[in-house]
Amino acid sequence: MYTEAIENNIAYLIKENSCDKDLLKLFRKTPYPKSRIGAWKYLNLDSISLDGLSIQQEDIIEPQKIIADYCEFFNISGSNIIVIHDGKLIHNNLNEHVSIKNMNKKKDNCLLNNDRLNHWYSVLNQCLATCTLNIEISEFQDIEDTLYIIHSAGSSSKENTITNTQVNLNIAEHTKIKVTEIYTSENSENALIQNPKSCYHLSESAQCTHTILHHHSQFSSHFSDVNVHQDNNSLYNCNIITAKGKTNRTGVNIQLAGDSASCNVHTLQWPNKDETHDIYLNIDHLSPNTSCNCLSKSIAGANAVAAFTGNITVTSDANFSEASLTNNNLLLSEHGKIFSRPELEIDNDEVKCSHGTTIGQLDKDMIFYLQSRGINANDAQSMLVSSFISPILEKLDNSRTSICSFVKNYFQETIANE
Repeated sequence: MYTEAIENNIAYLIKENSCDKDLLKLFRKTPYPKSRIGAWKYLNLDSISLDGLSIQQEDIIEPQKIIADYCEFFNISGSNIIVIHDGKLIHNNLNEHVSIKNMNKKKDNCLLNNDRLNHWYSVLNQCLATCTLNIEISEFQDIEDTLYIIHSAGSSSKENTITNTQVNLNIAEHTKIKVTEIYTSENSENALIQNPKSCYHLSESAQCTHTILHHHSQFSSHFSDVNVHQDNNSLYNCNIITAKGKTNRTGVNIQLAGDSASCNVHTLQWPNKDETHDIYLNIDHLSPNTSCNCLSKSIAGANAVAAFTGNITVTSDANFSEASLTNNNLLLSEHGKIFSRPELEIDNDEVKCSHGTTIGQLDKDMIFYLQSRGINANDAQSMLVSSFISPILEKLDNSRTSICSFVKNYFQETIANE
């Protein structure tokens, strides 16, 4: 539970982190989000341990081993790899068309310029960020090698710790790139909170395929925001996979600001045991001829909670725009919970928009049919679950990220153990 003592402790951390006074005032004014209300209504925030919160200050031991271990675990190779561990940049091996500048503790205000992402955790990130990366992608390039950004945490501290990082990526005009971000954490006896924020800017006619994978330890909590701004004729493809983690909230805000900008968003979340995963998606159509296509799938078994909110706004200036939002959900137990909230806000008559949601369990008639063909019940259930998630995994295949095999193997094991 968030208390005055916790707030004072965090305010002390902010002062120690040499934060400017304006941000400290903003932190003091920003209320902690309330469980069961508004954008956070599906999360039990009282379960997040903020007592005695600290920032990891220890030097990174054996960074090369950390880099090698994660690359092997997630099946990553190539010439474009960035690794941030415990809030510190420990590796960047980039090709000639990608440049990086580590601003260290200098804060970037791009996240605070968006009211929808200006919540308590985003303000805390601005105040406590220990690593701010500004990444520039050259213009008129078709970059074959995927850019991998690994955000890892594995503090050996005996205290509850939080990591705050920022990635600001600018893709120049007429450039095409694939980016895969991996958020992961190691097992720890104490609470571990990852609180990263990202800003992506797609210039005119730029294309970005952005894959996000969450794979956390059982005691970790994750609160991330991705803010995307698109100029004329740009294309943003986003694949989000949340596989593990006690509490995981991913906020995505996409602004289709330029004429004929378009985006495709595909998400898959599968919380296990008593985990809670929440995806909160906002897409704003701000200019004519913009388009979006969103497909989200959630699975919940045991006592898990999966939540999806998809809000699409079409403004009066966005004539001839098209929007589609579909959310499919599968319950695998009587105690699991799934919440779905698709929303359309349309202030324009010259548009095509649709949205829909489904929530259900495995089809017993289909299981019976497969059994009648000699397939046992467990294998029949596995086949149906595999069929349910296959549209998202196919999108992952198309992104040509090397983590695709890792994700497929993980879900195959999860299906077998369900």
